[in-house]
Amino acid sequence: MPEHSMFDPQLLYRRQYIAGPSLPRQFATWRQINFSNAFILGCHPELEVTEASNQQGRIVCLGHILDPLHCAQTNSQIISNLLAVGKDFLALERALSIVGGRWIIFVELNGERRVYHDAGGHKSTFWYRDPCSREIWIASEPSLFEDSLGIIADEKLVWQFEEAKYQNSWVCELTPYSHVRQLLPNHYLDLGRRTVHRFWPSGDMVRKTLDDAAAEMADIIHGLIAAVATRGDVALPLTGGYESRVSFACAKELRGKLPLYLIDAPNTLYYDKLLSKQVARKYGLEVSYLRSLPFDERFWRTFLRNTAGMYWDQGANHIPTYGHHFHNYYLLIGAMGEVTRTFYYRDGKLPAAIDPPLLAGVTGYQGNAVALQAFAEWLSKAPVNTNVSLLDLIYWEHRQGNWVSLGATGFDTVGCDTSSPYNCRKLMEIALGVDMEYRRPPHILLRRIAELAAGPTILSVPINQHWLNDAIVTAARSVPWRVKHWAQTARMRRSGTPECFLADARFF
Repeated sequence: MPEHSMFDPQLLYRRQYIAGPSLPRQFATWRQINFSNAFILGCHPELEVTEASNQQGRIVCLGHILDPLHCAQTNSQIISNLLAVGKDFLALERALSIVGGRWIIFVELNGERRVYHDAGGHKSTFWYRDPCSREIWIASEPSLFEDSLGIIADEKLVWQFEEAKYQNSWVCELTPYSHVRQLLPNHYLDLGRRTVHRFWPSGDMVRKTLDDAAAEMADIIHGLIAAVATRGDVALPLTGGYESRVSFACAKELRGKLPLYLIDAPNTLYYDKLLSKQVARKYGLEVSYLRSLPFDERFWRTFLRNTAGMYWDQGANHIPTYGHHFHNYYLLIGAMGEVTRTFYYRDGKLPAAIDPPLLAGVTGYQGNAVALQAFAEWLSKAPVNTNVSLLDLIYWEHRQGNWVSLGATGFDTVGCDTSSPYNCRKLMEIALGVDMEYRRPPHILLRRIAELAAGPTILSVPINQHWLNDAIVTAARSVPWRVKHWAQTARMRRSGTPECFLADARFF
């Protein structure tokens, strides 16, 4: 176990939680909640906690939960309503489909106890079952188990995984720790049986026309933006991409009240800066371009510890910048929005068969034996006989449930909370019921949502493309990768990126 002197004690495990048969002594200063006679929740002092109970049950909610249909409702009102309509777990699951936000709920109904989290699993949730006592523990990331229970990463497994090709995260439920698994989106954890079960999808998605789906989705996205705006300060990133354009459009009357920003760094795409400025000016607004701030090795070690070393992204070096400019803000992100696209089959044509090698190939883990096994396990439990594509589902549960989830936990380190206006199961059900013709490039569904929300002006600026950027990309193809790597590293070093980040080859 690493020495805690290596970390910043003010930032270590910020806004995180651990739950189990007892509260480990390391977390004695955290808020303690008795969920049952044999289960205690330990919550960091800055973590938002809400409770509700009635004659048939109880809900403890960690994080913020939003109702796009009743934007002014508080966490307390929403979970009280969920408990009132949730006569049983099936009714509760139906009621949860419309809510957004970033949360995990511990639920007791009629003597049975379960754990659910938000649609995208953005409130990261891991669970450990002791192989001897069979006691179950839950936490926001596995480093908490390492600190309190003494478990350690399986070095052989880590070596096998990192020796072969891999992307920005571990795969599906898999973690570097034996007996620790991640709770994926669309699943719940049964505390009594100590098992995980899938509850969605339970059937086919209802077919939707383009305009009907776009109108319903525009209303939900606006509702989730309006709802989070009642909770505190909100900032909206504006890039040249699809999800930020749709969010900007659906913000409607809030558009001019939310700070618009873009991180201006060496790896920021040229068209992101150009197109975001053009879009904002169409509506008489300005975008703030934020330069990356430096940070020290102690912060970097703390950040990695807060994500169990499982989150890798080039943009991670910008997180201190967010904390400086947007401390205690909600940051609107585009996560889950890409589920509305045919991301892993861009032509909109599904393969005849889906197997582990295909999943490894489309997700960026081709030839990785550890990933192949994880995908095989996921496929063995994946739903069959529904009209939900397994390629859409793996993007949702693997990409969102792993990479995005731990990224959101990483933002907690600097006192920022992320909130995606796309993180709603009902929204995804509507999108997945639309013909693939409108979901594949050029993503007519997303364009139509933006147009309905903000008029045709919103599409007068191109999305994700500019002739000069295309020319730069074309020219770069003739440059050896070692030269490109050297040039990018040099630019990042000049911009203040610390050596502790540059030395980690995973981020390049």
